[in-house]
Amino acid sequence: MARYGGEYSETFTVDVPIAEAKAHFSNLDNIAQCYGDVKSAKKLAKPGTLKLTLNPKTELGVTFNGEHTCHWEFDNESTLKWVSNGKGNMVSKGKAIFTPSGKKKTKIEYTERMELDMEVAFLLRALIGPIVSKQIRDGVRDYLERMRELLSEK
Repeated sequence: MARYGGEYSETFTVDVPIAEAKAHFSNLDNIAQCYGDVKSAKKLAKPGTLKLTLNPKTELGVTFNGEHTCHWEFDNESTLKWVSNGKGNMVSKGKAIFTPSGKKKTKIEYTERMELDMEVAFLLRALIGPIVSKQIRDGVRDYLERMRELLSEK
């Protein structure tokens, strides 16, 4: 089993008040809708907890069936944090810091680190690492884009 990881950070502004931005980015239905390539998403009994199963993805003959359970919560008035609970083959950890930028705009500083456990043949491990890292970064960037698009539709 090989573990691959990637991190993505972005600071951006959305054209909604801080309360609306915080509610949108912490809403499990929005997260599941925008996560990308989700086979299933299930809210669990613990508030703020979502089990995500991704559609299989194949690169260089290696298929990844992603699954993890993650918990989102505000640890203070302005910081949303999330972390996987260790079940599954994906680990996600991150935070989004919300700062008002006037009455109708919100600045968001977003950082996410994701790691994946994959069954990879020994000879492919070095080749597939950079591909997986790039896909993680691109996936988080695309997720944020979908979240912003969904917010602008409301």
